[in-house]
Amino acid sequence: NKDCETFRNCCNVDCNALHLCCDGCWEKTQGCCTPKCKTSDRVRPFDVVDGKTKEQFSRWHLYRDNDHPAGMGMMGTMSMMQGPPPGMPDPNRPAGMEKLLRSQRKDDERPKPLFTRGQIVEVRLPSGALERAVVENPRATGKLFGGKVRVRYLSDSTTFHVDPDQVTASEASRPSSAVEVDVM
Repeated sequence: NKDCETFRNCCNVDCNALHLCCDGCWEKTQGCCTPKCKTSDRVRPFDVVDGKTKEQFSRWHLYRDNDHPAGMGMMGTMSMMQGPPPGMPDPNRPAGMEKLLRSQRKDDERPKPLFTRGQIVEVRLPSGALERAVVENPRATGKLFGGKVRVRYLSDSTTFHVDPDQVTASEASRPSSAVEVDVM
């Protein structure tokens, strides 16, 4: 319980837990939160040269080869701390089929267009009005040029009957079942 206590990250790369530590304890524990973390293979360098503590390790701080007690230098230290623990697969680097599956998942998660393509029949009624009817793709959203359209399943052999007020469609195979297609 000293005034100079600060929260610091554990020097063990795999732990990296925040722990409360003063400058004196930081030197005693060599920057680790537990004795188990101190014996880990992947520990950030805690440099004590000539009894003076260097500033806490950071990626942008360049170490020369003779600055580090093990003589690894900055590149050796950085390569030791990169990636997953030894013998474990890196979750950020998919290999082979997993990479393909992830790219397919991204394709499935992309937003689908709200409007799908369909064939539209335009019929000019005897009164001079122009009516539009969706013939194909019943999964359309039911919107056509900003107006609502009643969407029906119609086959290729559909006959359209034009009346003064509406367009009626009937299938050749089932002439008794007339399907009404009109613009609302």
